[in-house]
Amino acid sequence: MAGLIFKNNPRIFTLTKKLTTVSASVDADIRLAEKNDSLCYIEKNDDGSYHVETIKGKGLTVNNKLVKHCKLSFGDLIETSEGTAVFLDKDEYEQKIGEFKPNEDIELLFDNNELKSISRIILNMLMHETYAEKGMVLLLEDGEPSILVGAEKDGMEFLSGFSETIIKTVLLEKKPLISNNVLTDERFSPSKSIVALKIMATIVVPILKSNSIYGVVYLWNSDAAHPFSKSTMEVTRFYTWIFSVLIENDKLKQGMQTTMKRVQTHQKLTVWHNLISINPEMIHLFEQCDKLALTESNIVFYGEQGTGKKSFIKALHEISNPGGYLYMLKVKNKTTDVLSDELSLLSGIDLREKESGGKVFIVVDGLDYLPEELYSAMIGIFDTFYDARWMFLMERNPDAEESPLDKRLRTRLGEIIVRVPALRERTEDIDPLAARFLDEFCGVYSKDIKGFSEKAERLLQSHRWNGNVAELRDVIRKAVIGEDSDMLESGSLGLESSDAVLSPLGKAKEDFMKRYIKTALEITNGDKIKAAEMLRVSHRTIYKYLED
Repeated sequence: MAGLIFKNNPRIFTLTKKLTTVSASVDADIRLAEKNDSLCYIEKNDDGSYHVETIKGKGLTVNNKLVKHCKLSFGDLIETSEGTAVFLDKDEYEQKIGEFKPNEDIELLFDNNELKSISRIILNMLMHETYAEKGMVLLLEDGEPSILVGAEKDGMEFLSGFSETIIKTVLLEKKPLISNNVLTDERFSPSKSIVALKIMATIVVPILKSNSIYGVVYLWNSDAAHPFSKSTMEVTRFYTWIFSVLIENDKLKQGMQTTMKRVQTHQKLTVWHNLISINPEMIHLFEQCDKLALTESNIVFYGEQGTGKKSFIKALHEISNPGGYLYMLKVKNKTTDVLSDELSLLSGIDLREKESGGKVFIVVDGLDYLPEELYSAMIGIFDTFYDARWMFLMERNPDAEESPLDKRLRTRLGEIIVRVPALRERTEDIDPLAARFLDEFCGVYSKDIKGFSEKAERLLQSHRWNGNVAELRDVIRKAVIGEDSDMLESGSLGLESSDAVLSPLGKAKEDFMKRYIKTALEITNGDKIKAAEMLRVSHRTIYKYLED
């Protein structure tokens, strides 16, 4: 199957005849300007190729050259009375190219048209050629079909529903379907939607590219007097291929937009060792850590799990003590007996032997989860190794009211307390972090995913990210493994929609007030009276929220 797409007033003329006439005559299949006295044919050869043959006159203008005889190839430009037409030969195109790589002519044709607008035009042309009463182009979103465009004959009411039974059959088999008596077809006759939609005859063709399915073209008639023929199916398949070109072109544009967005984001991005951010608070934290790296002070990094506290420790170690010994003690999720054994092991290490490469770093990860019965043992080790540089990772502020640390342990931590913000407090970092993880895991799993769909980007932004950067990284890793298309879709993320994750307004307000009061208490070093004065509420309000 082949055809011509006219650029000026987009329409498609399918070359269904053995000989298609081209002349200035009103009876010609394709008309030339009135002054042109040529009579030509576009002939289909036995091998499926097409060529131009001139019977009389000067011939046709093909690719800006006047020719009497020539073979037509995909993308050739033919001048007609309606303007320039682009020759499309689906068979030749698929054999020689295999996958969509738009040339300049096709890009010009589709560049200034939104996918939905031009799809509506082409769907109307398809329905005109096939005498279909109603038609739809459905695209898959997260595995489910949704209507891109729909149309109906003049004067008929457009029904926005469609038969899921028919659609799912085509999606499962990935083969075109034609049925001229759907009501008695054993595959579909039990379907209530077919009866409700009054479907008698239908053609459904999958929109495919390299065996990946984008959606379907769906035509139907409710009148048994207008069945679909095999030639109608061929015309529909040709138009469906045009839709696949349009959709692929739209996806390429999305990929280009994603790339440009990445470039613009990268220009604003601050890279500090293995950490990246656009957020002013994080950038200030990078600058602060550069200064802290030049000191020998003990430091507490606190913040929610997964915010990247360990990355700050590693960066500080690389800057200030690249050849030094680093000992990491993880506290959370360990029993008292196991921690007691590990503390005994630490106390037995001869740190003098480790100092040859520089100052010793001792990192305690999760100090706020240390059992009270081990406080004395930790203090003893700290006093023994007082000349080492200590780093503490905590989820809670050691100076906050609810901090579990006693005063003896608190005094040994030092005065440098650094808070690492949660990801939901720096949402501008979600996109660049997601892009970084996408590139990382595409390399690991040999995938060529160009970016995120708009729906996926919205979902990433609306998710709460209680697991912070660590959760985001894991979500992208799993999504890359499961994604087969060239754009990462929202369904692959495994996240709830933004509507599903919204809390009731009352609870959201309550949660915000609790966080706000905690922030005020941090600023006032736990002084509830000062916090109440700052927030202009009674001290009873502060106590109430602390009790809750």
